[in-house]
This record gives sequence, C-alpha cells and structure tokens, in this order.
Amino acid sequence: MAEAYADLGDVQDEASTLLLLLDALPEIEQSSVLKRLHSLNRLEEVPALRRSLFAARCKETDRGLARALLQSVAAEPNGDQRPDALLALAALEREEQPHRASALLKELLDEYPMHPAAEVARKRGWAS
Repeated sequence: MAEAYADLGDVQDEASTLLLLLDALPEIEQSSVLKRLHSLNRLEEVPALRRSLFAARCKETDRGLARALLQSVAAEPNGDQRPDALLALAALEREEQPHRASALLKELLDEYPMHPAAEVARKRGWAS
C-alpha cells in the first residue's frame, strides 16, 4: 500500500501507511521503513522517544540512520528528549567528526547545564 501511494506521489498517505507498517514489522525490518520516512522528511511523525530508542539499537549497524534519527530529535527545540539526543549524537560523532561533537556538547551544556545528560558528559570527561 505504501508503494502504491509512493507511485501516486501521495507523500502524506505513504508516510501514514509507513507509520502503521513500523508498528507491525519485527524490529529487524524496521530500519527500511525509517529510512524511507527519513527520505520523505517525515521522521518527526515517529515520537521522539521512539526515534531515540531506534537510534540506540541501530548505532552499531547503521550509523547513518542512527545519526538521522538523533538529528531529528535534537532539531526539536522544546522536545523533552533533546538533551539526551544531543549527548547521544555527540557520542556518535566523537570519532568521525570531533568538531561537530564538541559543538553538540557545548550546545548541551549551554542550554541544559543542569540536565542529567550534561552531567553524564561531564563525568565522561567530554565537557568541563
């Protein structure tokens, strides 16, 4: 059904169908649905906590998808999951993009200095 909507160019109905499919598929098959939602710019339709959990599960097998999921959570300015997403994204970026990781950690500490995620960053020695 999602493919039919895609063929018709109906992004909203395709995304709605993919969200239903996400709930029905076993975990091992969910990444393809999330990648398609990402390509449709519809990741934000998946609740932020769920995106964070998906990112944690796939960070070793699909860093690109994990990065996209965490970026989508971190992009929500008033989201409850934002500080944790900033920390997780910084952890993901530390090896490949250390400057990006530093910028994310600075943002975390500047905007959420008392949040537990900021405390974790300090305890890991990632921030002062």
